[in-house]
Amino acid sequence: MRKYFLLSAVALMTASNVMAATTASTDVEISASIELMSNINCYEPEPLSLSVRAGNDDLSIDLANPSTSSTDYMLIAGGNPLVECSITHKLEGRGSIDLPETVTLTGTSSEKKLTLTNLSEMFIAEPMSGVYAYGIDATLNIPANIDQDTYTGTFTISATYE
Repeated sequence: MRKYFLLSAVALMTASNVMAATTASTDVEISASIELMSNINCYEPEPLSLSVRAGNDDLSIDLANPSTSSTDYMLIAGGNPLVECSITHKLEGRGSIDLPETVTLTGTSSEKKLTLTNLSEMFIAEPMSGVYAYGIDATLNIPANIDQDTYTGTFTISATYE
């Protein structure tokens, strides 16, 4: 019996050693990066209204500085700036407004096309509410012999803030 008792004791010690565990630990560093988004709101622009001489030649009108003494056209309304937007961050030196190179305006009944080119932003004002005002200017290109019509188009304005 003594022999079985010793074997049992050795078996228990062996089983206890097998079940022994080693514990290790380490620290893990977690970081989170937060970027603030800029809100951008553009106000519905005043529609451009032009009178163009019948049988006109190609015209390019700088909407920031339209001629008031042209014999080819008369700007009646709209244009300076083409669109006004408010942005929650001042972008000068730390960001930019991204604009398309060209915007196409298509006649609703004639299917003829006008284009806006040279789109650029200009800083207008720094209001007290923390919202900054920017204007978008462009050159309106009117092809020769344009038809009387309403021309429409859309484009995307995005702001990148660093």
